[in-house]
Amino acid sequence: MDNDLDKNKSLKDLMEDLNSINSVSNEEYSAAEESLDLVVDQALSGIDIRKLFPKFFNYLLRSKKLREQFLDALALSGSTNEIDNDPYLNNLRPDLSFLQHNQPQVSSWPVFLTQNRVQIINLFFPKQATYRRGTSLGSAAVYTLLRKDFTLSETTYSIRIDSELSNSPDEALITYLSLATNNDQSTAFPINVSMRWGEYSAELSLQQEGKQKLPDIPLADVFTPDLSRVKADLFLTITPIAC
Repeated sequence: MDNDLDKNKSLKDLMEDLNSINSVSNEEYSAAEESLDLVVDQALSGIDIRKLFPKFFNYLLRSKKLREQFLDALALSGSTNEIDNDPYLNNLRPDLSFLQHNQPQVSSWPVFLTQNRVQIINLFFPKQATYRRGTSLGSAAVYTLLRKDFTLSETTYSIRIDSELSNSPDEALITYLSLATNNDQSTAFPINVSMRWGEYSAELSLQQEGKQKLPDIPLADVFTPDLSRVKADLFLTITPIAC
């Protein structure tokens, strides 16, 4: 019972903070909008976005349009009328407690992240019917291939890789990588991200936090010919270019 009260109070506090309406520039709005999906996902996972993403939260306070998008996304993804049994979300339904949790500590660069092929198999081939989160009603299902947080030199990094099936005859996954930090003064950028998954490999150079498109992933590179199995684990290497 106390836990439910804490959750309701935390969510209420967040909503009250968002009542302040100021202004935000078009450039600031565009930068914040790129991180919207990632921050919504973190909020639904129980992260206190006011602490972890203070810059983004400041944008929310100053932009009515961005705030409405954020609240709509929360309502769509966090409806208590839906039971979310998707294995890759690690819980039965979204947790709106917004309670800060301890992040894995990393001692030095480079950072190596991985997603087990079994988890990816469960993502694409669940053993039971699942609720898939789309960007809007009727949109294509979004598959979160990897979602990891880590802390290095007192800066918390949140990284996510989302993909959806292409409608083209090329049979590929359209894929985006999102990266956000809790530190506006982070000196790690620019950051080089290298991804390897089966026969697919790609590299990105991130000048700042935000969302960036990866080269499309051909299904033949990561799935068996009959598209019934995933070939390999997914590996990600993150290194500041200055290193």
